[in-house]
Amino acid sequence: MLKVITEFFSAAQQQALPFVFIRPKPIREPDIYQGDFDLLVNPEALNDLLRLFHRICSANAINFRIERVKYEKTTVTLFAHSLEHCVEFDIWTELDIKDRLLPKGTHIPWYKLAEQQQIIEKEGHFTLSDNIAALFYLSHMHSKHKKLESEEVQYRLNYYRQLPNLDSEVKYLFDDVSEEKMRLANKQLQDRGLFAQQSQHRLAQVFYRLKKKLAKSSRVIAVVGPDGVGKTTVIKQLTKRYRAKYYMYKKTFRRSFLYLFLRKLTWNKIDLQYGPLDKNQYDDIQHIKLFWISLVSGYCKAFLCRFGKTTIFDRFYIDLLITGSRSMETPLTMYPTSRELIKKAPTPSCIVQLDAPEATILGRKEELSVQHIQQFREMYFELSIASNTPTYVYINTYHSLEKTFEFIDKLDLKL
Repeated sequence: MLKVITEFFSAAQQQALPFVFIRPKPIREPDIYQGDFDLLVNPEALNDLLRLFHRICSANAINFRIERVKYEKTTVTLFAHSLEHCVEFDIWTELDIKDRLLPKGTHIPWYKLAEQQQIIEKEGHFTLSDNIAALFYLSHMHSKHKKLESEEVQYRLNYYRQLPNLDSEVKYLFDDVSEEKMRLANKQLQDRGLFAQQSQHRLAQVFYRLKKKLAKSSRVIAVVGPDGVGKTTVIKQLTKRYRAKYYMYKKTFRRSFLYLFLRKLTWNKIDLQYGPLDKNQYDDIQHIKLFWISLVSGYCKAFLCRFGKTTIFDRFYIDLLITGSRSMETPLTMYPTSRELIKKAPTPSCIVQLDAPEATILGRKEELSVQHIQQFREMYFELSIASNTPTYVYINTYHSLEKTFEFIDKLDLKL
């Protein structure tokens, strides 16, 4: 696992992804398994950071989970092959400030730090200035009611005391740290003009919480992945783990009278143009029309799921936004406005993306090409993230069935 974490940070530096460590954490074993990595990222680069996690984890057959905890916080958890350890990243898009003397919702946004040159970049690596890093740790201690006698707290206080570029007024706060000095740290941060507190920001947080609550309560788990990744086997285990019902997504449109009418209207014309087609090939050609047809019944189904058992969807709207999978000669394409369209579909509580190395999938399903498998991998992830699902889980079925089942059994989706 250490190799994967090192590879991730090295690749992030090569790409010059704009994020900083909020607090120091050694990149070594066993430290990577203790506590979490706290990162502050430029909001515009959050999805790029998630894409990097996906690329590194898929290349190393690492299962991982993304949880949209709140408007400003995303948690990414990487699971070791043995499942004995995991590494957790708390990714923030702003620095949260909690103090009863300050307005609720006070925070330090990335752009304020950048404007005041408090983020230092060197060869693709970004760091907070010594003063801001030290002051925010005292603020964090106050917010979280950290105990001064804690060994971890003392280690970090010593770390910040020894930073070489601290101003004298900041150094003073680290002499005999107290609650009063923690509050003074907030005052210094405020005096530096870093705080933001807008009603628009608060409304965005409230709206996000509402959307997340509605999605979580849908009790829908959508399972996506190309043929040959073991969807049927994994769905059976998920159904058992969550005492859930199985539902085939294709029913949302194939049982619709609009689908039957569309087929009657266009089947002969398409047959003449493309030759004899089976239902799946026809659906692939008509994918966007079927996306719209399936919305009404999909929302009805998602609404009913709230009052019953958890429901496992075999495939989802994502599959209709990717076309070209029915011919090895045709590259896959994602509909141009897919990222916007997927937001119009019901948001599931969780999306599970199944994947495996190309050789593994081709050994099970010869109809796909290596190019298709690679494109599926990226496109499924892109649309899963765009859907704003509260939880995304990546499962690589390269591992044995026993390990895959063990991972599913340990996975707590909190539905």
